Amino acid sequence: MFKTTNEKLTKKEKIELLKEKHEPLFKSLNINDPLYMPKMMFGSPLVFYMFQSEMEQGKDLYTEKVTRDFDSEDETRTLYKWTYNLKYKEAYDTKSSSHGPMYIIPFEELSVVEEDEGSEFDIPNPDEDAPFSELTIRDLAAMLTGKPVSHKNWLNKIIKK
Repeated sequence: MFKTTNEKLTKKEKIELLKEKHEPLFKSLNINDPLYMPKMMFGSPLVFYMFQSEMEQGKDLYTEKVTRDFDSEDETRTLYKWTYNLKYKEAYDTKSSSHGPMYIIPFEELSVVEEDEGSEFDIPNPDEDAPFSELTIRDLAAMLTGKPVSHKNWLNKIIKK
């Protein structure tokens, strides 16, 4: 679990620390100025809340699962995307709060954000294969078990297919 509570940080500082992990992914996907807001997920079925001010931005939301104190609840730090719904006022139930209405969004509407398929092989020279000397035990385990546990995204994508 990624904890941001080892010193007294403001909510804004904690969110910035969480966002830093995802910056390379945003950059590789050419997502400039993303609306990133980590969210608490709860209930059965799982839901999260979005404030009116977030909805009014008219942008897709990028999020990850966090606690009330903005500590990540996911050791893999999975980044999710909620696609903006122009008709959000009719599409979602609301709950009132001191900050105005909060929209109740089902977790199932989130999609996992992954590297663009266009950058499937992040090998220095795409005309050559990766050197055998760069193979790790984790990579071998991924290939033998058929599970995408490698730290090489391109290898995990091959295994998933």
